[in-house]
Amino acid sequence: MKFTALHNGSTATITRAEDHNVTAIRLTEADSLGSQLLAFINPNAAPVDTPAYRIDPTDAGLRISAGTGQFDLPWRWISTIGNALS
Repeated sequence: MKFTALHNGSTATITRAEDHNVTAIRLTEADSLGSQLLAFINPNAAPVDTPAYRIDPTDAGLRISAGTGQFDLPWRWISTIGNALS
């Protein structure tokens, strides 16, 4: 499983590729998404709730929810994706 992230203007896209399956979530108004993800390195970080998306911690990592669906980001990928979007 491999995760990648792209930030284009105020839109961020996070993609998960595994075997023969690719899943992505596209988030608008995501200028601060990288720093918001990196804040979860602190185990006491509070959920993020913006008009465009929400980030909640789970046992396995983070769940990013938007109007178009949700995307799970495992704990081990938070730093990599957060830094890519910062």
